Amino acid sequence: MAKFHKSGEIFFVNPETDYFNKFGGDASVEFINKTHPHNSYDLVHIHFSFDKLSVFELENLLNYFDNIKKPVVWTCHSRESQREKDIGNGELQKMLWSRAKAIITPTQSCKDWLVSSYGTDKSIDVIPLGYIVDPNTLYLYRNELNKKEKTNFVYLIGDMRQNKEIYFSIDSFLKSLELSDCILMVIARPRFISKENIDSLDEERKRIMNNILSSPRIKLNIELEISNEALVEIFCKSHVCMLPYLWGTHSGQVELSKDCGCYPVISNVGFYEEQSDQVIEFCYNDNLSVFVDNFVQALKKAKEMPLLAPNSELRKYEFKAILQQHLGVYRGVLKN
Repeated sequence: MAKFHKSGEIFFVNPETDYFNKFGGDASVEFINKTHPHNSYDLVHIHFSFDKLSVFELENLLNYFDNIKKPVVWTCHSRESQREKDIGNGELQKMLWSRAKAIITPTQSCKDWLVSSYGTDKSIDVIPLGYIVDPNTLYLYRNELNKKEKTNFVYLIGDMRQNKEIYFSIDSFLKSLELSDCILMVIARPRFISKENIDSLDEERKRIMNNILSSPRIKLNIELEISNEALVEIFCKSHVCMLPYLWGTHSGQVELSKDCGCYPVISNVGFYEEQSDQVIEFCYNDNLSVFVDNFVQALKKAKEMPLLAPNSELRKYEFKAILQQHLGVYRGVLKN
């Protein structure tokens, strides 16, 4: 969302903060009331995953914004939490649907899902997510882009959300003879290699974890918080981004891959193909051995694809349209 603030046409009263992650503040009524006076903003835009607030906390927030007559716009990025399934038993989604004055979603398929789930009594605008990396800054990564090789793979695990299959996906990568010349950069938080996490694994996953830690084909980037710059450097050198999702809707990593010129290999559990024509999907299967076999076949296909280059001019052109669409939504809400 930060790119809209930087545009000079939409202004955030809380730029570079994420209150849902308790960074720089919190999402409580008390904090927001103290930090952002009523007359300092016109509307509220909520764009978050459903594990950030309880039903009670979200209801308090929405009641507060209603009482001070600040309309809410909701971006439906995810159909449900990416950390664990069924958080709030669907009440968070229903509440945002009923209380939002306008709804944005990145794909037509997600709009169709919203309509089939909740009805037709809301305005829903389909607006793509747009770039993650400012295309005007990509020239700073030209050295990394020159190092792009078909054998460079990346898996951004991050904070180990439950909607990602981690261990067997990496194991299947290591076992594939056709991928034996490929290197995988694994980006994760310290929890991934912590003794507590490893001790909690079953014997098969412990075996895989030992292979991950000892394999010369696995490069580990373990940091509590990886900088945006470091992340972009890694993606600019990569040919394939591994995304073995068990469930999902849209992915910021698809947009990041598009920015940096790499192929997202991703399960068909969401609406990812509508985000990018560079997506290589594979069929999800709840049989894990079938899942990872489908995944490896897609990785092999991606390896043989021609190297991609970022299309910065296209991303800039897309953003102009995305910005105007957001402005149209906001103006419509304020007018009404």
